[in-house]
Amino acid sequence: MQMMWLGRALAERGFIAAAVDHHGNTAAEESFDARGFRLPWQRATDLSRVIDRLLADPTFGARVDAERIGAAGFSLGGYTIVALAGGITDLDGLRAFCASAARDATCEPQSEYPEAEQDFARLAQTDPAVAALLAGSSASYRDERVRSFVALAPALGHAFTQPSLAMISAPILFIAGDADIVAPADSNAGYLAGLMPGARLTTLGGATHYVFLNRCNSRGRRFVPICADPEGVDRQALHEQVATMVAEHFAQTLPAHTSVP
Repeated sequence: MQMMWLGRALAERGFIAAAVDHHGNTAAEESFDARGFRLPWQRATDLSRVIDRLLADPTFGARVDAERIGAAGFSLGGYTIVALAGGITDLDGLRAFCASAARDATCEPQSEYPEAEQDFARLAQTDPAVAALLAGSSASYRDERVRSFVALAPALGHAFTQPSLAMISAPILFIAGDADIVAPADSNAGYLAGLMPGARLTTLGGATHYVFLNRCNSRGRRFVPICADPEGVDRQALHEQVATMVAEHFAQTLPAHTSVP
């Protein structure tokens, strides 16, 4: 759970926080599955199912305020948040962006699974279920139960139709780093925020893409590239700053019910 730091921070502030592992695209499993990388709109359905289960859960169900549900995600999870808010995926539009001079690193194979595109192409040719899921890419995965959203360094900003983004009026906070070369703010968080009426954008100076992941130990910082932060960037301090912004956003946009005398 690479975003566990945010879940814990929200829980400490009184929220019920549930984290999601998306099948095929998670370190919780022994191997990756190309479907988890090349069918990203399906991730929004994962969140909807988690909400279903939480509301029906004998322990948590009675404690969840169904009128005050928010969702947050990082990187491809940021894409997931926009899809959950009503963004309609446009694969042709994404291909056109990636074929243009404006393309960014989100068009490149993901470093943890560079073979995903080729493996998925084989699946799409042999598995009818994959073809059916592909046909659903342009459907709406809006979940009306979710009233407020946060996207941290979202990726695939150009994967949505502009008209669908313009229809999203729900409050959504985008947080991005100005040193992010994996999902550059200009073509992702900034681009999306500029098209969504209910959006706010905060840009963090010096922050790279992976600074939003869990803190690493000293060995990780020495040998693992995504653990190495730029000079002057304190990951723990940044996490505390971001957690405060996220909690305040949810508190302001998911206000507690007031009783009428």
